[in-house]
Amino acid sequence: LKKRGLFPIVRDDDGSIAGLIRAFASHNLKNQSVAVQLYGSPSIELINWLKEQQANFQEIIPYQHIPPQKEILEQLLNEILTNQLDAVSFTSVQQVHYVFKYAKQRNLHFELLSALEENVLALPIGKVTGNALKEQGVKRMLIPQDERIGSALMTLNKYFKESVTRSN
Repeated sequence: LKKRGLFPIVRDDDGSIAGLIRAFASHNLKNQSVAVQLYGSPSIELINWLKEQQANFQEIIPYQHIPPQKEILEQLLNEILTNQLDAVSFTSVQQVHYVFKYAKQRNLHFELLSALEENVLALPIGKVTGNALKEQGVKRMLIPQDERIGSALMTLNKYFKESVTRSN
């Protein structure tokens, strides 16, 4: 979008579709052209809201999410279930869906939730990915304040340093 000289007038305040709708609330969108850049899959909530506003909209989905190979999912699931990891990071809603769908196919959903509650810390990249984990039943997770991978890793580093300090 920047290459085409297009800059957003409205941005969400919290990384969510609800935040985007709140930001749009003060704008009259009737018969206005709206381009919506999404990261992942289309948002029914946003599409319906734009239709209610009678906006002319186009969705732009710049990323194609390719499911991981079965072997990769098997390895990750095995490493989580056997406590070979201290934490696992989820950088997109799609990653959450792929891992939990695979665990359900293998009848290991409960075991995955148990591992994430007891031994392996879930590290979503932000609130939206965190909400996807919550929808799957994950309660124990560490969500960084700044929704960036670097911030997530710094938050995780701080968490483990404080854990070591508390145990000494």
